[in-house]
Amino acid sequence: MNKRMGPILKTDNAESDLIKKLMEFEMTQIFPADGKQKDPVHTKRQFCVYGTYRWEKMEHNGDAYAAAFPYPVFEHLHVTQVSGGKEVPYEPQGTRPSDTPKIFKTIATRALATEIMGTTTEMFQMLFLDEGLRKFVNHFRSEENYVLCISGLPIYKYIVSGNLRECLELSMVTDAFIYYSQYGMFDALGTMDHRLVSDNEFADNCYLDSVENIRNGTEKLLWGKIPEQHDIESVKTEKLCPEEPEQDKPTLEFR
Repeated sequence: MNKRMGPILKTDNAESDLIKKLMEFEMTQIFPADGKQKDPVHTKRQFCVYGTYRWEKMEHNGDAYAAAFPYPVFEHLHVTQVSGGKEVPYEPQGTRPSDTPKIFKTIATRALATEIMGTTTEMFQMLFLDEGLRKFVNHFRSEENYVLCISGLPIYKYIVSGNLRECLELSMVTDAFIYYSQYGMFDALGTMDHRLVSDNEFADNCYLDSVENIRNGTEKLLWGKIPEQHDIESVKTEKLCPEEPEQDKPTLEFR
């Protein structure tokens, strides 16, 4: 049986009543190569997020830890982009104005999820974080939640999904991928930089491939264990008709 983490995070709702600066961060966006260039283009961007938040608990979750887990719900958000040392309103390109609040919420949740998960400073760096949100992050980055460290990046037993509403549990670590799971579905991260590889069916197939690679010696298991062969066949069958709770799909990828 997995050891449950320590005391549940306690928060102060009063601290989030007024609109204020919630976070500031730098991130690197990678644009794939096209006909004009051979290599992907890395573009660093800096954002500030302002707004409010309240705390809710995860519902309808079978895991005892996650069932009592509080997560922040962001409201009244607006985002600025830092350019030339000055903040200017961020206007998402190619979207309808009615989609802007959802995009701003995705920016905030993905940034917080990335801060919990951890990645290289070249890919993401939190420059400022509201005190209440910092307590939320530190709850996951505790010694109790720590499992192992690879290339200077800690790997934790529990992290959160990109929308913050779900708690993902570490399933397996190889020299190529880190796998987290919930509801029998997987998220796959790169082992060396923790960059999200996939959070959909591709990640499930990637997990099955890793299991086979471990068996034939082309991929190395660093933590966890691989399922028995009959369990693998069962998983393959289940993927034909996966059951997953409905949720809003983020429109931007920030981790």
